[in-house]
Amino acid sequence: VWLSAAGNKVAALFSSSVVSTDLTTGRQEAACDVPADTKSIAMADESTVYLLGVREIRKENLKVIEADNTLSQTE
Repeated sequence: VWLSAAGNKVAALFSSSVVSTDLTTGRQEAACDVPADTKSIAMADESTVYLLGVREIRKENLKVIEADNTLSQTE
């Protein structure tokens, strides 16, 4: 797991996704899928993350997790 923070959010890199959590509430708020070669992350701001991979650096917008949808399992 790799962590990065920006503002009031912290993002965690898992094997196939990045999940963003609000530091005040502890609620998971946003996520995005990541390529298999992603080794680390760096948050650009509270809604954007850089995916640092073996072959490239990608900029991704985190997608808001709807209130009725929760992440059932993180890898």
